[in-house]
Parts: sequence; structure tokens; C-alpha cells
Amino acid sequence: MVLIPAGEFIMGSNDGDSDEKPVHEVYLSAFYIDKYEVTNAQYKECVSAGRGFMMNQ
Repeated sequence: MVLIPAGEFIMGSNDGDSDEKPVHEVYLSAFYIDKYEVTNAQYKECVSAGRGFMMNQ
């Protein structure tokens, strides 16, 4: 996994569809994300084998 640092970015478009308006600044806290794509089937196989992250653990 890789760390995505906290930061701000501009989100939206004043020229786009109505659900993209208005342009606004968004702040996100730091978070981790997988470096490699995992399909739902691969994740299900991992969980079934007892190696995956399960909610409420």
C-alpha cells in the first residue's frame, strides 16, 4: 500500500453537468491505497482463504 498525503484540491466544474457544480475546495486527510488493482473475485478468494480484511474485526 502507498500513503496518499493529506491535502486540498479543487473539485467540480462550473461548465459541466449540474451535479458537478459549483467548483469548490476539498480537503482530504491522509490515507492508504493499494498500489495494485484487485478484482472483486480476487478479494473474495482472499477472504475465503482467511487472509482478507473483514469488517468488525
